[in-house]
Amino acid sequence: MRPRRPDVGMTLVELVIVMAIVAVLGAVGYGAYDGARQLSRDHAAIAQADQLAGNYQHYAALNGGAFPTSLQAGSWTASAAALGSLTEFGSTTPQIFASATGDTNGTLFHTWTDAAGGQFQMTFKAAGGTGQVYCRDLNGIAKVGSAVLATDGSGNGACP
Repeated sequence: MRPRRPDVGMTLVELVIVMAIVAVLGAVGYGAYDGARQLSRDHAAIAQADQLAGNYQHYAALNGGAFPTSLQAGSWTASAAALGSLTEFGSTTPQIFASATGDTNGTLFHTWTDAAGGQFQMTFKAAGGTGQVYCRDLNGIAKVGSAVLATDGSGNGACP
């Protein structure tokens, strides 16, 4: 009588269990990846706003400490235009501030300056980001919640 050779391979039940474990691990990994992707979009928006804030400060340094005046609920394109030749950006809105595919004004980004040109403020959130609204002014950047962005200038002074 020949000795029985050991079974090689897996049974169907074992294979299904392994596939279920891999699927659960994949779902957990995707959730962590998606959260990191949203956070990286927020960071990209912060970096863009910081660069534009640097442009505003450069403008003020060359204009006796005054920022462009009376810019109310300015979009990205209006903000870049207010800086004139001192902007490092083109008039095209970065996609990180576009709320939809055809959005050329950057509806997720708003800028206010006072009539005297003594202060500026930007409120923004990233497209596809966490939904967090950020505020950037002379004092730096702050989180101001996840509210809908005000487009009528009522957000002026919202930076903590």
